[in-house]
Amino acid sequence: MWLVLAADQRLQLSKALLVPCDSHGLQLLIKDVLGIPHYKVIQSQIILVINTFCRSPLQLSILSEKQNACYGKTSALVLAVITCWGTQARGIESIYKNEEAFKAYVLDDHTQLDHKVSQVLCSRDFWNNIEELCDIILPIHKVQVQSEFTNAHLGLIVSRWLTIRDYLELIVDLQPARPEILQLFKKRIGR
Repeated sequence: MWLVLAADQRLQLSKALLVPCDSHGLQLLIKDVLGIPHYKVIQSQIILVINTFCRSPLQLSILSEKQNACYGKTSALVLAVITCWGTQARGIESIYKNEEAFKAYVLDDHTQLDHKVSQVLCSRDFWNNIEELCDIILPIHKVQVQSEFTNAHLGLIVSRWLTIRDYLELIVDLQPARPEILQLFKKRIGR
C-alpha cells in the first residue's frame, strides 16, 4: 500500500517516508490475539464479570470492601472499549489483580450474584486462563505504551517488535494456541 501511495504522482509523495503507526500495529496484534477462539471465550467471561459489577452499585460496593480487606485499597474494574487502546489489557489486568477480592466476595453471604457469574469466579480454569492471557497480552501492551512515549523514535520500532517476538516464542510453548499466536505475530509484522 505504501509503495502505491508513493508512486502516485498526484500525491507528490515519491520522496516522502511513510511509516505506519507502531502503536496501532501493536494494538492490532492484541486484537488479533483476543480474536483466537480460546481467548475470545475468556474475554467474554471477563466482560461478563466486569459488566455485572459495573451495573450493580451495591455489589460493586461489597467488592470494594473486599478489595480494601485484601489489598488495603480499592481499584477500578476496567471495561474494554474497542476504540480506546489499552482498555482490553487493563480490563484483563483489573480482573487478574483482584482475584483474592473476587474469591472473598463469592464467599460472602450478603452478595447477590448471577449464578453464571458466580460459576465463572469460582472456576479454577477461569483464573488459570486469566493468568495465561496476562502473560501474553500485558507485555505487548507495555511495549505499546512505550511506543507512545515522547522520546520514542523510528529507531526503536524494530527492536520493540523483535522483543515481542522473542518473548512470545519463549512463553507460547506453554500456551494451547501457540502456533496461532506466532502466525498472527508474523502476519502482523509482515504488514
